[in-house]
Amino acid sequence: MAGELSRKDRDPKSYELLQSMKSICRRRNLRTTIEKSTAMFDKEKAQERLSKLSGGVAVLKVCRLKFMHSFGP
Repeated sequence: MAGELSRKDRDPKSYELLQSMKSICRRRNLRTTIEKSTAMFDKEKAQERLSKLSGGVAVLKVCRLKFMHSFGP
């Protein structure tokens, strides 16, 4: 209806609180996904989404491989 106010207009503080709680839950779920996932692609995507939601810089933990070189015959 045209005359009806939206939830945001009726009670802006409760709307902000609801949005904040949704964001906190989503970030918690993404952190759990990062911890439990075994596929690097899934971890990277979840880290990207988490950094966008957090509004900060993402911290990527990357494992490096150690190569063994043999010299000589």
